[in-house]
Amino acid sequence: MNVWLVDIDSTIPNLALMKLASYHIEKGDKVELIRNVRTAKSQPDKIYISCIFSWNKHRCEQFNHLKIPIIKGGSGFDTTVSLEPEVEACHPHIDMYGKDWVVGYTHRGCIRTCDFCVVPQESLRMYGRKGIQRNEATIKEMLDPFPDIKRVQLLDNNFLAKPNAIEEMEWCAENNIEVNFNQGLDIRLISPSVGYKRAEALGKVKYRSTSFKSAVVNFAYDHISIAEQVEKGIINLQKAGIDTRHTVQFYVLIGFDSTFEDDVARINHLRSLNTSPFVMIYRQPNKGFSKGTPHPYHKKLARWANRKQLYWSTTFEEFIGALHPDQVKLEAFAV
Repeated sequence: MNVWLVDIDSTIPNLALMKLASYHIEKGDKVELIRNVRTAKSQPDKIYISCIFSWNKHRCEQFNHLKIPIIKGGSGFDTTVSLEPEVEACHPHIDMYGKDWVVGYTHRGCIRTCDFCVVPQESLRMYGRKGIQRNEATIKEMLDPFPDIKRVQLLDNNFLAKPNAIEEMEWCAENNIEVNFNQGLDIRLISPSVGYKRAEALGKVKYRSTSFKSAVVNFAYDHISIAEQVEKGIINLQKAGIDTRHTVQFYVLIGFDSTFEDDVARINHLRSLNTSPFVMIYRQPNKGFSKGTPHPYHKKLARWANRKQLYWSTTFEEFIGALHPDQVKLEAFAV
């Protein structure tokens, strides 16, 4: 049987599709990874489609004319669809994407229940309530089937919330493992006095970007209400010897349950603490979602903040003033 594995929009290797590949290859089937119909080289007998982002859901429709079994899933299509247990148990077929790292979870769920996040919905579907956590495997167990690989891309929703997070990081440091914390880390678990131990353990890890080409670790600053925790967390990171200017980045969601002034204030706060943001403009999953508050200058704010040369060389007040010297109340953008 020929099986198409359709990756609509993943920016990293798709774990579900890699497990499906292993499952079907073991059965003797042929699998082909494609992005759209035009790139396919074979005629399929069965199709699996994975869509990660809801705004790309319409792209799944390009396969509807094919009169064969089609299974669609992914967080962007339907959070109620999951892999069959026998597929979930398979090791990922990492060669399918041509990468030299292992992708997977050591831990599912999150102690937070943020309204903008799909994880609480998935927790409800999988476990019956929000905020539940579940251990999947240790990093060592993830890597054991691949003895020649020393890189791991963790999809954990909140890695630092694991009871044994420190032990896991220490194991990675001792065994020279490179780690990409793909979903970002929770700065609120670094900020209390006990959080310094987590910062210290993180400082020993070879943390990497999603491409493993640079040393970067991501945190999140989603609302102005956690400003004090962010500041204390950054101080702990710096005390642990982590270069917050060059190797730390904060995901900053803007346009969700906040004013534009608050969005600017969070980014300026990070700048004053000698670290940088990666700004993400909130996209409403549907037109009726009331907490999305787009602003005419959100795109300009993201353009300035996400270009590090601009971010470190000029303030947003100066940047926006240069673009529109007669149209903006600059006091709204001051630190």
